[in-house]
Parts: sequence; C-alpha cells; structure tokens
Amino acid sequence: MTIPAGGSLAMGGVMFSCASGGDDCEVTVMANGNVQSTGGTVTAALTQAAMDYLNLKGEVDAQNTKNAALTAVEMAVQAAEAAALALNSDSTAEDEAAVDVLITTARTQVTSATALTEEELQTFNNRLDAAQAAVETNRNERAVKEAEEAAREAAREAEEMAREAAREAEEMAATLYEGIGEDPLNDTGEGRRMAMYDGDKFTVSFDGPDDDTALEADKQVLMEVMENMEDMENMEDMENQEMMMVTPLYGWEGKKYMASGNDVTGMYEAYVYSSPEENEKITYAQRYGGDIGEENKLSLIEDGTASDITAMFRFDFSAETLPDSILNDEELADITSGSALFPFPDDTNALLFPGFFDGVPGTYRCEKTTAQTSVAVGCAIAITNSGFDLGYYGSDPVFSLALGSPTGVNWYFIANTPSEGEEEYLVNTPTTYTSYGWWIYNGPDPDDDDSEHAVVSAFHAAHGDQGWIMPTEIPTGGYAAYVGGAAGKYVLYSESGSPDSGHFTAKATIRANFGSSPAPNSKLINGIIDNFVGADGEPRSWSVQLMNNRIDSITSTREQLVVDRTTGRISTRTDAMTTWEVNGEAADPAGEWSGQLWKNDNSGTPTMVTGTFSSQYGEDGRMVGAFGANLDSDLSKDLSEDDF
Repeated sequence: MTIPAGGSLAMGGVMFSCASGGDDCEVTVMANGNVQSTGGTVTAALTQAAMDYLNLKGEVDAQNTKNAALTAVEMAVQAAEAAALALNSDSTAEDEAAVDVLITTARTQVTSATALTEEELQTFNNRLDAAQAAVETNRNERAVKEAEEAAREAAREAEEMAREAAREAEEMAATLYEGIGEDPLNDTGEGRRMAMYDGDKFTVSFDGPDDDTALEADKQVLMEVMENMEDMENMEDMENQEMMMVTPLYGWEGKKYMASGNDVTGMYEAYVYSSPEENEKITYAQRYGGDIGEENKLSLIEDGTASDITAMFRFDFSAETLPDSILNDEELADITSGSALFPFPDDTNALLFPGFFDGVPGTYRCEKTTAQTSVAVGCAIAITNSGFDLGYYGSDPVFSLALGSPTGVNWYFIANTPSEGEEEYLVNTPTTYTSYGWWIYNGPDPDDDDSEHAVVSAFHAAHGDQGWIMPTEIPTGGYAAYVGGAAGKYVLYSESGSPDSGHFTAKATIRANFGSSPAPNSKLINGIIDNFVGADGEPRSWSVQLMNNRIDSITSTREQLVVDRTTGRISTRTDAMTTWEVNGEAADPAGEWSGQLWKNDNSGTPTMVTGTFSSQYGEDGRMVGAFGANLDSDLSKDLSEDDF
C-alpha cells in the first residue's frame, strides 16, 4: 500500500505514517507479519483501539490468576475451619494434630498467594487464627477432661489403696492383738514365752516344753542386723540402713535382731536397748585365776555343773597337727555340723582337743571321772547356733549335754604358754550392762497354715558382773526415782473400730520407797510410762500407771523383783497391775508388771532398774513392753510418802 508523504494509514490495529516533505511511502505487510517499506520514512504505532484492547486483556488475565489463587486459598482455609469445627469432647490428641496440619498447610497457601492483596491475606490469616484457637480450646478442654479423669482414677486408686491398707492394718492389728494375748509375759507352763540375750545374739523360745530346756529344745537365734549390713547389697543406701537402725532411747543403745529366710519358719524381730559399761584388757590369769600351763586347768563342766562362761568355747579342727588322742579325721569332719562322738582309748581316761577360749589358744581336756566310769563311754561335741556344747555319750551312741546329775566326764581348758618373747594373753574384763526390749514372731499359724500367727513378749536382763539386789541389800530407808526409756508393742482400736498398732517408745519413771514405815506405804515401788510415740513416729496421749508393788517380795536371789501376781498385798489397792489411760480416760486396772533393781552406789541405793509390763484398755487395747531406767538423784529428792 502507498502512503502519501505526510499522510497516515491504519491497518490491523497499526497506524503507519509517512514522513512529510519527502517521497511517498510504499508499505508491504508480509505473510509472516513482517513489514517492508520503500520511499519515504515510515513510522508505525498501535492505534488507540488496539491499545485499549491489549490493556483490557491484561486485566482479564490478572483477574483470572487472582481468582485461581483465591479459590485455592479459600478451599484450604475452609478445610481447616471445617476440621476445627468438627472437634469435640470425644476428639483425641491425634485428631487435634491432624487439624494442626491442615491449618499449617492453609497458611502456606496464603503465604504463597502473591496475587492477593494484604487485606485479603490478613482476612485469611484471621480465619486460620480463629480455627487454631478452636483447636487450642478443644485441646485445653480435653486436657482438663483427661486431668479430671486421671484425678478421679487416682482418687479411686487411692481409695482402693486406703481400703487395702485399712484391711492390712486391721489384719496386722488383729494378728498383733492375738499375738500379745492376755498374758504376754508368761514364762511358765503352757504357752510360755522366753528370751535370752547375751550381747551377741538374741534367742527366743515359745510354746516349748515346760522345763529349763525350752530354750534349747525349741529356740530360734536372732542375729544383730547392723553387723550383717555389709553383706546385704540392698542395704548399701543410707535410707535402708537407717531403717535397720534402732535409735538410742534415753541414753541406752539400741540394736535390732532378726531371723528369717529359707531355713527359718516365719520371721523373728527384736529390739534391744542396753546400758553398757566400759571394759578393759587384763591378762588371762587375772581374769580366770592361776597361771598358764597344764597344771592350771580352767573348769568348764565338772560333776555335771557348768561354769557361766560356756559361750566362749571355740574348737580348732583345722589344725594340721592334732593330739593322738583325737582319733580319726572322719569324725573330725562330722563336727562341722551336728555332733561328733569320741570314745576314750583303752589306755587313757582323757581326750584333748585344740581350740581357743575367750580368744586364748590352748587345749580342751575331757576327762573320765573315776566315780562315774560306767556312765560315760566317751566325749561328745555338738555344733549349736551359739557355738559348741560340751557333752558325753554313754551306752547309747548319741550326744548328751554334760549337765545335770554327774555324767562321768569333766571338761577343762588349759591355756598355752606364750612363746618366748610373746606378751601375755590378754582378755576383756566381763562386760557389765543391763538390757531390756521386746520381740515378736510372725509366721504361719500352727493350726492353720493359711493364717498369720504372732507371738509377742518383752524381756529384761543383765550381763557380766552386773549386780542384782539381793533381799538383804535392799535399803532400809529413803526414796529413789529412776528415769529412762520403755519400748514394746501395742494395739488400740478407736471408737470407730479403726486400729492403731505397731511398736512404741516411751519414757519410764520408776519410784521406790525403801522405808520400813509408816504402813501401808513402806517398801513400795510404782511408776508411770508416758511420753508415748507410736508406730508412725507421732506422739500419743497415753500413759500407763505401774501400780504399787512390794519391794520385799523377792523369793530368791535371781528371781524378778515382783514375782507374786496372784496374792494382793494388804491394802485397798490392787497389786502388780497397770492402768492404761488414753486421752485422760483410764481403763480398769489390768495386766501386770515386775522388775529388778541393779547395783548399789556408795550410799547403798540401787542405781538402775529394769522390768517388763503389760496392760489392757478394756477390750480395745493390748500392750506389752519393757523398761530400763537410771537413778535420778534430783528427782529422788522430790519424792515423799504421797507418791505411793
């Protein structure tokens, strides 16, 4: 097409213009859209109509892009909102986590939607915030619900545990109540309860034969717990060690003794409180008299009578060289358990056994006596829980204890002479102290293996050369007060029937009137047990009155201070009984108490008292315990006739 100089021509939305002042312009539009021109100068521009069209198309494309973004974001946000709205009280943490994922996905969609305006983006984010808040609300409500349910479950479990604990407490209390019984201090006849404490071990016997062999025929030896602690791996931590320790009580050292395990039926436990005195090292000759050597035989058992030092026997059957009079190795092997019999050789009336006595090396000598040659065929040694028993055997080849009537054998110990340059053998002076405490056995009921059975009692004792007060040594005048501790076992049922039971500690105050007049308050002794602490470590508002007893009712040198439980003294007051008071309410007198005065000081006043007591609170309570107390000079000065 030709465009005159200075003219214009529109074609296909393009305005072609030919410059003026020159040649006409010849313009050709090729098939491929290219433009060629000849002649004058040609310029091209979009027409207004073309420009309007293009602008409109761009707006449409942009709107389409935005609409697509809006649609995608809206769908994501709606999905999150719907899921959040669907949450309810039955929804789980997994349901809430799934909604969290949808909200996070929707936020990613919003962030990537660049075609949206800030206002539009904020609107979507606000909706997602609302959905997230709904999730958190449901999450919190669920947590509260679960916490409440957990609390209810915990309460149910606590109630069940409390019921179970109450049942166990009731069963334990019932067992302990029966175990204490009506006469827990009975040491004679049927149902006797005996204890023996020698400082190293605690031996109990109950329901055994009614004779002096009860502790040998039916006994159980308890060993101190703390001495065996190093061998107990479960006792390595201090908390468990403290559980096994017994706290001293009013200056008296406490120890715990136990016996249990595969070779013990049931479980035995004892708490012992002792007031030891120091001992010192002296020579063997000073302790036992005489010189060292064969001519100075220490008599152990002679004419059927034993010395009081039999606990110190120790034989040495591992010695490489044994006297010829000990017959053969086979019998020596048997002595590691049970007993072994050693016949007298035809050419001798004595057998020699190497060993130790009180830590001193020497030889045990068993001699056949000429007066009883027909009784003893040979010597016998038996292993016991406490060491060795010395004995003999006769026509029947069985071990017999060399005690009682003459048996035909005497046992001696001959200490070795120290080698040249060795010091003299030293031994301890007798340890002198008094003890008191309680013991309990828990195990199968002998009449019903499916039921628990308990036996409980208390004891007091002295060791070494501790001096008991003989009737002739009782002061003839004055007053004395003794203060110390008490411990034992108890059961007390409340008005609602719930039991309080276990072991207790308390304060013991004993008052003695040694005067011979005026009657009827002369030669009386009484006391009070108070300041009780129960099994839970909390104080109890209890007291036990130890009612007036006669001091001069001793019938032999070693019997307890008060031995007559049946004959009341000439008075309106009941003799040898106790009165248990709870929260100011006293029960009727019941139970019993007895004791022993120990040692005299320079003034002739006994310096210590130990004893046992039992009491009852009607049908609701039973208690058994023991006490140990030292002379309190200041309190003694405040006593008068009115205290008796």
